Amino acid sequence: MIERGLAGLIALFAVSACGERDGLVEVAWQFDNAKLERIYPVSDIPDTCGLESQSGIRYDLRVRLSIIENTPACLSDPTNPDCLVLAPSLFPCNRFRGTVRGVPVSMLDDGTDPGYLMVVEAEIDPTDTPSFVPNASCLSAPGPRVRAVRPGRITDLEVYQFIVSGIESQGALLDIDMCRPTEDGGDGDGDGDGDGDGDGDGDGDGDGTGTDSTT
Repeated sequence: MIERGLAGLIALFAVSACGERDGLVEVAWQFDNAKLERIYPVSDIPDTCGLESQSGIRYDLRVRLSIIENTPACLSDPTNPDCLVLAPSLFPCNRFRGTVRGVPVSMLDDGTDPGYLMVVEAEIDPTDTPSFVPNASCLSAPGPRVRAVRPGRITDLEVYQFIVSGIESQGALLDIDMCRPTEDGGDGDGDGDGDGDGDGDGDGDGDGTGTDSTT
């Protein structure tokens, strides 16, 4: 019985040690209209599920987090699948905070820590067509944030502010067709590389470089 108990404790410690090698990443978000009036959360709608558009087609407005290797190549092409640390996480439309678990630590074998590029995008998911990341004339997003992920720690990306310019005032409906990415209407990636505010702080003032520092 003692040997079995010791074996169980060893197994428990092994699992705990394994889990501590990974970290967690949390992000919160808010949607504001063109006048910077709150759409969600803390508004007159309970979530961003099944919203009505100008065409009558309903859509979900959701948030996606991509954790990307912080290298010059990945910074220039964050859509490259080889740059992904994990598969992108698409959060439910009835939430304004999401957590990604099991994120590998960002520290390299030589002890340096470049952090990861955290790309947070909004996604429109209509009921009649596949989902898409809206172009910048419809919705602007902060740029990537560089954050370190440490063993057993929570990396908090804080609050991302999305400006839904396509909704001019409270109660107005979004033209989701206008929001679809086009060759001359913005690149539609929502990552802040020229189509968002670019400073990564979520305030829409465009006074930065598109990434912020590792913490």
